[in-house]
Formats: sequence, C-alpha cells, structure tokens
Amino acid sequence: MPPGPRLAVIVDTFPRWSERFIARELCELLRRGIDLTVFALKAGELLDKNDPDWLGLSERTVVLPYCITPRLALGRKSKLAARLDAVRAALDASTFSRLNCLPSLVKLLQQGRFTHVHAHFAGLPSTLGWLAAEELKLAFTLSVHARDVFVEPQLLREKIASAQRVFCCHAVACEHLKTLATEPRKVVLMHHGLPLERFPLTLRPTRRRGPLKLIAAGRFVKKKGYRELLELLPPCTAPAPYIFLLCGEGPEQRAIETVIKARKLQPVIKVSPPLSADELLEAFRDADVLVTPFQEAADGDFDGIPNTILEAFATGLSVAGTQTGGMRELLPHRGAIAAPDIRSLAMGISELITNKGSHLVNILAARQLIESEFDLRNVIKPLVREIQT
Repeated sequence: MPPGPRLAVIVDTFPRWSERFIARELCELLRRGIDLTVFALKAGELLDKNDPDWLGLSERTVVLPYCITPRLALGRKSKLAARLDAVRAALDASTFSRLNCLPSLVKLLQQGRFTHVHAHFAGLPSTLGWLAAEELKLAFTLSVHARDVFVEPQLLREKIASAQRVFCCHAVACEHLKTLATEPRKVVLMHHGLPLERFPLTLRPTRRRGPLKLIAAGRFVKKKGYRELLELLPPCTAPAPYIFLLCGEGPEQRAIETVIKARKLQPVIKVSPPLSADELLEAFRDADVLVTPFQEAADGDFDGIPNTILEAFATGLSVAGTQTGGMRELLPHRGAIAAPDIRSLAMGISELITNKGSHLVNILAARQLIESEFDLRNVIKPLVREIQT
C-alpha cells in the first residue's frame, strides 16, 4: 500500500490567538489521520499553554529561518530562480526580502517527502507555498480570508492559476476571487467550522434581573468599530442599565480607553486582555448579547465571518451587530440586531437595554444554522478531498 499524503501547511505567525480557526482545522485534519507539519514564518505565543485548540500542534511546528541563515544556492536553470525574478518585479523590496527562507523551505519539503502544500492567507505565506510547490511539482491549495484578499494580496491571479483549489471562508471573498480566475470552479466556499462537541447550547431565561450584559471579543483595530460604538452608547446612570465587557488588544486600545474616560463610562465598561478559549466560553455563558460593531476601514479592510459569532450562535448567545462583509451571511433573521451601520446598532442596543427580554431572538434557529453549515467535520471535507487526491 502506498504511503498516505504528507501535508505541509504554511502560515505566518503560529500560534496566534486571533487565528484559532487555523488550529481547529489542523486538529481536525490530524483526527482524520492526515500527517501534517506546520511551517511558520514567526513563532507566536498562546494565552493558555493547555488551550485545547492547539493540543498536539506545537510538536508539529517548524519556524522557518529568516535572514539569519545563508541562502541556498539556486542554479541558473532553476525554475524557482526564474520565477523569483517575476515575483521580485511584483513585490516591493522589503516584502521580497522576506522570501529569504524560500530555499530552506524547498529543502525541508524535499527531505520530508511532502506531497501537498496548503497555505493560509493570500500574502506572504501563500507566495512561499506556491513557489515551493511549483519548484517541487507538489499539489498546492490555499485558504484566503478578508484583509489578505482585499488589502494585501500578492500575485493572486498567478496563485489561483497554479492551485488545485482556493478556499474562501465567506461568500464576498469567494465571488471576488472568481472574477480573477480563468477557471472559477477552482474557487470554493469553505466556511470556518466549529468542533460542536465543545460548544453546547445554553438556554437562557426570557428575562434577567439587573443590567443587560454585553460582551465583545476581538482585536482592537479600526475594522472592529469598537471606538465608534462607544462614542454612541447610552451614558452611564445609576443604577447601571448595562455592563459591557470588551476583550482584546491592539493599536486602537488607547483610543478606546480615551473614549471611555471622556464619556465617563468606567462604571459600565471593562476592558480586558484577550481571554483563553475556556475563559471566553464561560464569559459567553454569563452574557446576554455579543456585540459586533464591525465596519469597513479606510484602507478597505473588513471582517469575513468571525469565529466569535459562530461560537455565540452555537452556545445560544444572541448577537447584535452590523451587516458588514461576510456577516451578511449570518445576521439577518438570526441576530438580536442586524444593523446597516454602527449608529443604527447603537440605537438598537439602547432598545435592548430598555427591554431586557427582547435579545432572545431565534436562538434555536441560530444553533440549527451552525449545526447545518458550520460543523467543522462537514465543512472541512472539500480540503480533505484535495489532500487525499
């Protein structure tokens, strides 16, 4: 019997708490018996070393060398050398310099007898994976998301032409990539999935005493819209009509804290560092509504389908959010609020605060949606087929 496939997965920073969907996908591939190694451009850190989403992955991760190691010599007739010339013309000098680890990656893939290369994101990881797969004549697939498609893509037409399949986690990216492909059939919608056994449904009382409990979790960046929402939320009164737990970190944190102080919202809004998987699940169980005030940033960046919304729907937590980017696929008819913009969202949240029972909207329908369209064991099947072919 011939040996099974050996999969090389190319990523940027690994592990990274905001990219939990990658870890869950890899764990599911391992559960199916696929032998894989993760090649990361940079080593990351976990919030919790025992995080279940990353169990078994650290010993399968190789951090690629950067400029510290010498480049391997490439012969003048090497296809990789010729292709690098074309890539050099398309990328700026700083980005191109990060390809120094490419010859090392080629050597590692060759020595490890890998049969398939899969890369996450349309930027540098997939550029490396594409070039290495072309040099070694290996099967190549890639997964794309949001910012990497619309703000920081690299040579997407060429990658789509070389790839067996390109997987998009939401319909907006999927439709865009089909316009770039000479063979649109290569572009496949493959949502991020959840290991549903870890996200049981929690039924909540129709009304709760005390303040409405809001929660948000994500990176503090412009596209999340947290600062803009805080500028519009109701003022703090006694007794407090709501409390808002805002979990995350990022470049917008100082601006967020400035708004909280200026509007004297400290009694009702708490800013917390990112929570571990177990901590976030516990916080979801205690909350009434997940708030997702996402928007399109000035540079064109927007969210696809954040895992936090999937987790909220799976556990019976209502969602109040804007219908930006990939969230148009989820929020209509299933969220407590599906607003066109942040100002409308703030008005809707004010109404929820007044009527604390109205947030319990379509919880069972939302759970049914997750079970039918976002079960990890089902959504990952298109990728598994490509790896095993």
